[in-house]
Amino acid sequence: MIWTTRQRSDFGALRAVRTGQGPKVLFLHGVGLRAEAWGGQIEEFARDYTVIAPDMPGHGESNALVKPDPALVDYVAEVRSALAIERGVVVVGHSMGAMIALQLAAHAPELVRGVVALNAIYRRSAAATAAVVARAARLDGVSLPDPSQTLARWFDDLGAVEALACRERLMG
Repeated sequence: MIWTTRQRSDFGALRAVRTGQGPKVLFLHGVGLRAEAWGGQIEEFARDYTVIAPDMPGHGESNALVKPDPALVDYVAEVRSALAIERGVVVVGHSMGAMIALQLAAHAPELVRGVVALNAIYRRSAAATAAVVARAARLDGVSLPDPSQTLARWFDDLGAVEALACRERLMG
């Protein structure tokens, strides 16, 4: 699987891929990923939209949050701060990115035009939600996390071609 690293620019305190012209679409990835997780969508949507795909705090080229034991609200605040000049975006999020997108829309509706939430951890317990945020908090923005636990959640057969390709992609 090929993962092309894209050029980043500043997006508030975050680093982001920004390309295309037109109405704005913000893509938020899940824990352990980076902006390139949206590679196919970035290319396709950039034909008609301004695409913004940040590396979430502690991922890719974005620095980790400095707060010890950050909570979901801290990730939302980081994205909200960056969006302050980008009103009227459609936010597309996956997993942790979806959780952030939904919270952002609920608490800053003036910034968000619409939300697409993929695997948003719907109706999970507070403990399950906290586990996602805790995994994100363990990322230091420098070393790649061991994807073994994530892959075990996603695949029954860790030796399958798809699982191995995913491991390679996650490890960069």
